[in-house]
Amino acid sequence: MIKFKERGNVSFSNFRLKEHQCDYEPIIGLIMVKNQERWILQTLESIVNICDQIIMVDTGSSDNTVAIVESNYNSVLIKHVDWKEDYAAMRNKCLTFVPNDTWVLFVDSDEIFSKEYNSEEIKSFLYEVDKRFPNQDKICTVKQMQPDRPTYVRPERFVKKTETLYYFGYVHEEPRTKRTEKLVKIDTDLELMNNGLTKGEYAKFNKQQRYAMLLKKNIALEPDNPRWTSLISPIDIQLGLFEHDKYVEKLKKEILKDIHGDITENNVKQGEYLNYLLERYCIELVHSENMELASKYIKFSKKKFPYDVTFIVLEMTIFFTSLEQASLRELKKIIDFTNNTDFNIIDSESEGSEDALSAAVIKLLLLVEKFDQAKAVYKTISDPIAKELLNDEKKILES
Repeated sequence: MIKFKERGNVSFSNFRLKEHQCDYEPIIGLIMVKNQERWILQTLESIVNICDQIIMVDTGSSDNTVAIVESNYNSVLIKHVDWKEDYAAMRNKCLTFVPNDTWVLFVDSDEIFSKEYNSEEIKSFLYEVDKRFPNQDKICTVKQMQPDRPTYVRPERFVKKTETLYYFGYVHEEPRTKRTEKLVKIDTDLELMNNGLTKGEYAKFNKQQRYAMLLKKNIALEPDNPRWTSLISPIDIQLGLFEHDKYVEKLKKEILKDIHGDITENNVKQGEYLNYLLERYCIELVHSENMELASKYIKFSKKKFPYDVTFIVLEMTIFFTSLEQASLRELKKIIDFTNNTDFNIIDSESEGSEDALSAAVIKLLLLVEKFDQAKAVYKTISDPIAKELLNDEKKILES
């Protein structure tokens, strides 16, 4: 059963296989590849039952990728195209090998469908999409999973090839339409594992630096497109691939109509990428320790996007930061008190119950993750009643 929804809707619907008295249009698989001998067979195995034909476009492999495919899948049509550092141009070139009015399954050579899907069900689903949106360009997304993580994004992988559909963007390329009607986007729950997101694959193809340089080209072409700004990653900033201050200022300009105004519904630029922009900006505010402004933006974002847990996590980050700062202040008070007061006076007034204060100090030290110091203070406690105050922390302190 395929779950799906139109882009912009919150809830998914279930698609149940329908019998149609017609021949379904074929699905053509398109794979653009270079030096992927490690993954290419698994990629092909995962789509061979879905596609009626598979076209592999090799862009200059120097390993055994092509030979492996020729030996194992002689039905795969292999094309050779010189690589151009422009992903949209390359995808558009790949589309020239496919006739118009055909459904195309674009799969990267390191992507693998996580499950075995029913080809007839997918074709029936695409048939219904065609029937519902005639004379419109349309795409369907999949859930692109990350190795060893539950997070995912939704790239466009099923694309209806027409004369008016094309890709745009040097990197993070997206399908667009030349028609006056908007491009129809349908999200599905079909899962694809992207093995190209591992550190090894990123390093192998120098993706971080290359993608950042290509993203800058996108921004130069479309400086007011919020999607490109939303795709600048925190790692790009950490590595200095984008200037931090300009990035923060650009985020603000993409979010607010009047950058000197407050974060309000009337002052926010509505759009498909607003939640991503707000996430990025809130993260920057938290990192810069501008907690008051961060709290305002997070409060607005939670109301605007109530199901995005990122804003709840950021709110908790501020809470834990304030808790840590309060703990440090209390620690300083106690240290100042003990350093500036005669121990004999403390002992006389407290009647030997000073270990209870040590227990409180330990709890504060644990809150600020100073575990070694907490263990050292714990060893000085001789009062069993004071130690009972630390029963919940005992495993950590005695480890």
